[in-house]
Amino acid sequence: MRKWYQLLGERRYLVGHIFYLPDHSNWQFFYFDNRDLWQYENHFKGGPHVHLINHLWPNRTAESVWNEFRNGNPDMNGAEHIRFDRPYEGPPKI
Repeated sequence: MRKWYQLLGERRYLVGHIFYLPDHSNWQFFYFDNRDLWQYENHFKGGPHVHLINHLWPNRTAESVWNEFRNGNPDMNGAEHIRFDRPYEGPPKI
């Protein structure tokens, strides 16, 4: 069972969505991974969040951001963290 829980803790699911104009002059890229959704032990002090990077970032293009994301390990320094709250649902029902 320890190996199973270790596997669950180590795996990573990346999710990203890019919205852009046909000429790529204006684009918005939102992304997160399963660790960003955790309420505790989150790298962002605000808790669960998604990341945003867009056409206003210097030296970034829609193509470079998308390619970096598709390579599986985005290191998009300076991406904005957007916090979100989940409604409290109480303790799990057994």
